[in-house]
Amino acid sequence: MLISPKETGTLFLNSIFRNGNFQYIKEREVKKITFVMSVLVLASLILAGCGAQPTTAPATAVPPTEVPPTAVPPAEVSTALPDLGGKTITVAVENAYPPFNSIDQATGQGAGWDYDAVREICHRLNCVA
Repeated sequence: MLISPKETGTLFLNSIFRNGNFQYIKEREVKKITFVMSVLVLASLILAGCGAQPTTAPATAVPPTEVPPTAVPPAEVSTALPDLGGKTITVAVENAYPPFNSIDQATGQGAGWDYDAVREICHRLNCVA
């Protein structure tokens, strides 16, 4: 008598899980997998905590060298803003996010923080937005 693999598997499963053993075996396997995963996570956390700490410079570090004489002294650095000579610049604003940018219904002009900032920048740089 020939038995197909499908029937063999069915006979095998029937013999293993007879008398309610299926539930016991399933619970035991789940507990085993949970335990193994917990141990792996715990070991990973412990190993990550034992990593090398960054070291600081020793107290006897070499003192910093002096600034080379070819560097520009701070007094000669220009902090003045450029003069655009009244040039017209284009600024793109969406007008969809009040109070940052919107159109004033009474005057039809742009209002909000973006417009105020652009006006101030143009005032300082001598330009027209």
